[in-house]
Amino acid sequence: MKEIAERADVSVATVSRVLNNHANVRESVRERVMAVIEEIGYEPDPIARSLRTQATFTIGFIVRDLVDTVFSTMAQGVDNVLREHGYTVLLSTSSRDPERDAHQLAMLRSRRVDGFILAISEESSPALIAEVRKTSRPIVLLDREMEGTATDAVLTDYLSGTRDAIAYLASLGHRRIAYIGGTLAIRPGRERLRAFTTAMRETGIEPDPELVRTGSFAQEFGSSVCHELLNLTEPPTALLAAGNQIAVGVLQTLRERAVRVPDDRSLICIDDVDLLRYGNPPVTVISRPFERIGELAANRLLERIRTPEATEHQQIFVPTNLVIRSSCRSITP
Repeated sequence: MKEIAERADVSVATVSRVLNNHANVRESVRERVMAVIEEIGYEPDPIARSLRTQATFTIGFIVRDLVDTVFSTMAQGVDNVLREHGYTVLLSTSSRDPERDAHQLAMLRSRRVDGFILAISEESSPALIAEVRKTSRPIVLLDREMEGTATDAVLTDYLSGTRDAIAYLASLGHRRIAYIGGTLAIRPGRERLRAFTTAMRETGIEPDPELVRTGSFAQEFGSSVCHELLNLTEPPTALLAAGNQIAVGVLQTLRERAVRVPDDRSLICIDDVDLLRYGNPPVTVISRPFERIGELAANRLLERIRTPEATEHQQIFVPTNLVIRSSCRSITP
């Protein structure tokens, strides 16, 4: 860096600001310094820099799984923001295993990452809670709640879109509306169910316990529960699949049973993915901006890294909205 400074006729501090993309550098100076860097082939030593600054410019991002494209799109949003600020994202998956969540968090902490973004498998895992409490680096949760831990969070408001979805189905004459939802061990499972129940009652429909099924976000769960619902003496006229992998299982069963959408059953799903957007028919969805959610989490984490003395933790809420397509029909005579 000293050699670069001498050749570019600037101070070592200016070279440092250029290397760290600092805004307070004149463009002509930045170009001169970068020309010298390219000429001599200089590459910063990240290990030496981390020893000096106590920062590794890496972020740990743990997700429940990567089968669900929701998480890969969120990861893209995270990387979009952090890459601009010189950070590298270390992406890890726990394969829906809470014990592995804890292991991955401990492993990334040992690598001295500067912060974490977590979309974990289970919020109440004692091992994971213990690891979170050991972690001195800032943490942002993605649509998760962990009682007794000091973290920021980016949370989805499922009620906004679900309210519109149930009102829409009711306007088409549907009263027997089934709900197929994921595990209640994480916030999306609980909040999607709460939103469904609230929206139904606001519309004047008391949810039928026989039509409300929760347990897993897996495709297999959606498929088996859909079979059970279709076998009822009075099956539902409409289905709400509260997760895109659940939706895959529901669509699989409907096809196996030769049940046509929307002619025989109406269908709405939570979370918009290509399969639902471009299928036949295109499915009506309760949508949220995955990439934007990742960007919000990354920006919040950067703010926390820059102001470690701040004690107040924030919850950022992201609304959902109903996108009407071709998977619902009126059953009103």
